[in-house]
Amino acid sequence: MRFGLPVLVLLSACHVLLPLSEPPREQPRTDQGRADAAIDGNASPDRSSVSDATSDRDVTTGSDAATKDKGAAKDTGPAKDAPVNVGCDPVTATTHTVVNSKMVLCTRKGTTTFYTQCDAHLLCSPTGGWGLCPASVYQSQHGPTGPAPALSKAWIAGCAREGGKLQAPTDSVCGSCAGKLTQSIDVAWKCATGAVSYTSAAAHLGLVTDGQCEKVGAITSAAAGYWAPVSAGSPQTAAVCCRP
Repeated sequence: MRFGLPVLVLLSACHVLLPLSEPPREQPRTDQGRADAAIDGNASPDRSSVSDATSDRDVTTGSDAATKDKGAAKDTGPAKDAPVNVGCDPVTATTHTVVNSKMVLCTRKGTTTFYTQCDAHLLCSPTGGWGLCPASVYQSQHGPTGPAPALSKAWIAGCAREGGKLQAPTDSVCGSCAGKLTQSIDVAWKCATGAVSYTSAAAHLGLVTDGQCEKVGAITSAAAGYWAPVSAGSPQTAAVCCRP
């Protein structure tokens, strides 16, 4: 067997000559070798090598790390109290409060659109039989002995003054939302004391929800409820929607 030109080493203790293999060939430097060489030579290290070395590790620092930890620990799915768009038009409104299975309070989407009593029905769902809630239906839930509504200034389908004539609330919107004026008169009284609570010159008075009980259009128990009179043409942002 040939070994080229072997180097002979004399082992003095045993007087044995042994051949040694050729010196190992120089191997290519690894990424770490390149980085070390660069540092030793004051040159810039190969950035691709540094990037590859860290790509398999989770390197997150500062606020990003805190955010990541919180996200992993707090992800519990949708909030239990997230509103569901029940009874309200999905394009124009969102559900503010579900009063019961047949009555909801709907509020507008956005901040620029307002609704008179004549177009308040557009806040209610166009399907499922939903529409602007009649005064008598609303009164059955929020009459003089019932609780106050969760939202004030939401339109109700009821008219307490039509063409200047005062009346107990009807179950429909007023005939005009043009904002016409006529003689100013007393139009509502406090349920508890009978004191005058509203005077108005509006020729067409619609109804909106209110946090206090008022007798609107007439001083009778049939006209009592948690509602208030406003001009049918006044701009509002919510409506009470009902279905049969």
